Amino acid sequence: MPARRPAGPALRAWRQSRNWDQTATAHRLRAAAAANGDITASLNSLVKMIYAWERGAYTITERYALLYAAALGVPPGELADGPPRQLTAIAPVRGPELRPGPLTNRDVEVIRRMLDSLTASDRQFGGNHTLEYAVGYLHEIIQPRLPALGPELVIRDLHAVACEFTLRLASMYADAGNPRESRRMLGASFLLAEETGDPSWTAWVLARRGEQHLDDHDPAQAAAYTSAAVAMAASAPPRARGFITSKHALALATRGDRSDAERMLGEALAAWNVTGDIPEPAWMRSYGIAHATHDEARIRLRLGQGRLALPVAETSLAARSQARPRGFALAVIVFAALQDRDPQRACTAARDLLTIASSGDSQRLAPQVAAVLRALLPYRRLPEAQDIFDVARAAGLMR
Repeated sequence: MPARRPAGPALRAWRQSRNWDQTATAHRLRAAAAANGDITASLNSLVKMIYAWERGAYTITERYALLYAAALGVPPGELADGPPRQLTAIAPVRGPELRPGPLTNRDVEVIRRMLDSLTASDRQFGGNHTLEYAVGYLHEIIQPRLPALGPELVIRDLHAVACEFTLRLASMYADAGNPRESRRMLGASFLLAEETGDPSWTAWVLARRGEQHLDDHDPAQAAAYTSAAVAMAASAPPRARGFITSKHALALATRGDRSDAERMLGEALAAWNVTGDIPEPAWMRSYGIAHATHDEARIRLRLGQGRLALPVAETSLAARSQARPRGFALAVIVFAALQDRDPQRACTAARDLLTIASSGDSQRLAPQVAAVLRALLPYRRLPEAQDIFDVARAAGLMR
């Protein structure tokens, strides 16, 4: 008697248990076929077939079910029941066993509220203070639910909020001075973004990866990632498209591509200024006027337009209430004021920045403080600047 053929949710769960995306699964099915002297559909066609099988558009054939078993290294009879319950999409970590039961919208709502709370805490107090709890929540609450069954829309929403959560962890790890784990979280978030079925999520992850390359002083890689993000976001709602396009403009400006950066900035501002009640992806709820103006100010600063950057950066600062984002905005104000030949205004912003930096523990803010102090060195004879250096020494922010 032939083994039962697996349904879509079981195929999805098996794939996620191996941390494969649909393209990687297709490659492995083709390799399993070749090892048995068989051939499959083309790679692109096979990816589409996998997508259709997982969503129940039609049932997998017995031939391809046997190839799945060979690729996974499991007996064909075990495919239909799905893998043993374990963590997926991110390298497996021990977590509690869940009670049987389908996913519901309530699961996603509760996780999203927790994410919003952790985001606020991270931005106010720094990643170190919330990192341990966030990691535990990811491992014990979110990851065990990823292979669970439920309505297709709920499954997609769960992967979306899991994507947001891993990107928040990437930020926390960076803030705690752990760039390797930050990059690992970014890699994990890409797989989760793909599961949402919405290209804007993949574009967001690519843009964030590009921004990380900017932090690593690699504008060429940053431009490559953000260029791909812009292409993925071509049909995204306007504010999401504006957010992603501004990241590409920043990468281009940092690389020295002035004309292209100005063109991309114009497109980003036009997208941000689109009016109307147009639904945006859930990840955009964390971004608003404060982020739009902050990115514009950073781009103008890179283009040497300090006079234009300064009022925009002031707008960003006024829209920000949490400590670390205010610190980033203040650093931009310092550099913009110096470009505009206003060292007194720069010193005022620097003093506020030092107050934030001395009361928190942000490894992402520390390089900004160091750069501000270096930029103020030519003005050290000014009383305002001398006061800045005295405060920095007293706070242990410079030797």
